[in-house]
Amino acid sequence: MKNVFLLSFVFFLNVTTSYCQNWHTQTSGFSVTLNDIYFININTGFAVGNRGVILKTTNSGINWNRNDIGIDRNLRTVYCIDINTGYIGGGDEYYIYHGVHRDRILLKTTNQGINWNIIENYNSDAYPIYDIQFLNSKTGWYCCGSLSKTTDGGLSWQDKQVSAIRSFFIDEFNGFRYNSNANSLFRTSNDGLTWINVGNYYCDGGIYFSNSLTGFSVGFNGIIKTSDGGYNWFYVLGGVRGFGIHFSDNNKGLAVGNNGVTVKTTNGGINWVSSYLPGGTLYSVFTLNDSSSWAVGDSGRIFSTITSPNSILNVSNSIPESFSLSQNYPNPFNPNTIINYAIPSNVKRQTSDVKLIIYNSLGKQITALVNRKHNAGSYSIEFNGDGLPSGVYYYKLESGDFIETKRMVLLK
Repeated sequence: MKNVFLLSFVFFLNVTTSYCQNWHTQTSGFSVTLNDIYFININTGFAVGNRGVILKTTNSGINWNRNDIGIDRNLRTVYCIDINTGYIGGGDEYYIYHGVHRDRILLKTTNQGINWNIIENYNSDAYPIYDIQFLNSKTGWYCCGSLSKTTDGGLSWQDKQVSAIRSFFIDEFNGFRYNSNANSLFRTSNDGLTWINVGNYYCDGGIYFSNSLTGFSVGFNGIIKTSDGGYNWFYVLGGVRGFGIHFSDNNKGLAVGNNGVTVKTTNGGINWVSSYLPGGTLYSVFTLNDSSSWAVGDSGRIFSTITSPNSILNVSNSIPESFSLSQNYPNPFNPNTIINYAIPSNVKRQTSDVKLIIYNSLGKQITALVNRKHNAGSYSIEFNGDGLPSGVYYYKLESGDFIETKRMVLLK
């Protein structure tokens, strides 16, 4: 009873409540539960859900497109190493007349999600994958009731012979796992050779470290924090049934959970602001910065804090005589640059279909900044290269028979 009172006291002491604050609905086109979301940069992200749903956006969530790979399994977790390489894990778990059916599937893409290859596929007697994390292109972990590790980019996996449904590794040696059977959080400093119990906490909603010392976890009883690399943990928020947590830096973070709750901190968990989004439970959240976050949950719901991603500004009332695509400015840029373009009136004075696509130096599409109808006019749009490596990029304007491409340089 003492612990329950303490959690309630912590909750009411440092949280304020609002409704739908700064969140806006995005359209997924599906009604199945979405279980996880991951953004590589402000433009490109993936969401995964039940019934084999894989969604991708290249314009901050304005549009979400499904990649139908012909499977009907529940997909539970997604993690991307870079713009090209990502992993999806999942599997089904349900009661049957003589027990519980469980299966597992692991997918990998190396071409920006155009194709997903099956790495593991167990149709029975295997727990689903609940959590995936990679440190680099070779080293990663997944949790499927037990903890497994790869050092060859997912070609093979070693069972670490310990229970886990959630994990997080700071580096190759220092990591954490949550054992739901024992309701305990464990820490290793030797790549899982030995583990120490650092506390009896509910961490089933996830573990996340913003640096080697500062970490957070969310679960059935609220949010806990460590400031010493995970040796000691303490509650920073109680009274929240959380299913997902993510931080953009040491101070700014979000957690989501039951009944559509979102809680946000901008000071490392000292204070929290809560919102309630309509439609049911939220299962995952991803935040890039203070103004760019996404959450997913029941009934295919996707929410974002971006008010007008890739806002297109009409910068002139005059009607251009011809198409034009201007050189971006500044150039080189880091990470933002402005692209101006002009669309003339067509023969029938109707709206024109316009695309403005960003490509890398290999010709692979990075994002579609613009993909919509335009009235005649002069327009301006900002491109954000956050999350992309330094290098040469190209932007191409297409409308009807008109095509023009220009070069720009991202220099970090």
